[in-house]
Amino acid sequence: VANGNDDAEEELSAGTIYLTGSDLELVYDSFVSDDQIIGLRFNGISLPANATVVNAYLQFEVDELKAVNPCSLNIYVEDNVTPSTYNTIGFDISGRTYINDSVAWSPGAWLAVNDQGPAQRTPNIKSLVDSILNKSGWVNGNSMAFMIKGTGTRTAEAFDGEPNNAPQLVIEYSLPGQFLLQVLHASDLEGGVDAIEDAPAFAAIMAKLEGEYPN
Repeated sequence: VANGNDDAEEELSAGTIYLTGSDLELVYDSFVSDDQIIGLRFNGISLPANATVVNAYLQFEVDELKAVNPCSLNIYVEDNVTPSTYNTIGFDISGRTYINDSVAWSPGAWLAVNDQGPAQRTPNIKSLVDSILNKSGWVNGNSMAFMIKGTGTRTAEAFDGEPNNAPQLVIEYSLPGQFLLQVLHASDLEGGVDAIEDAPAFAAIMAKLEGEYPN
């Protein structure tokens, strides 16, 4: 996000749009005593010709440890290759048209302010990104806009709080004749008391990677 009007919050019941907050409550906000809908718009998306998306995700940074559990979110993409920036017209986020698909996200605990790692990263949203890239009107340099709604709270940095740590759209891709190599190294899992605790964690990492990357 590179503009203060490209990350926005919409109060669920009243439809009031907030553009200047220093953070993004995903999604319950005690200030308005209501759930919110989050809008995120990313400009100037450019991929090489013949690129194939292999993974895509939204990356956040922790602004506050304020949380409400359980946190269960869904991510949607606007059905538009040239989505406009957000404004203060009521219901400007929820009133847009979205692709009839979503990606579920149940973020784990956010443990420290300024963390910006796997725990603050959505699952693979390749299906949403592809649905826009495959539209007939798409050209390199166009924009994509996403909507997040659900229940619970995780508090992320907004552009108006820290511009350099605003939400990011990350797209990983391959080109013809190239492939993505994932190297996972582990040692000494076969013995000792720690192995009993380490094995389930290692298996969970493997399961997540297998779900995100083909082959």
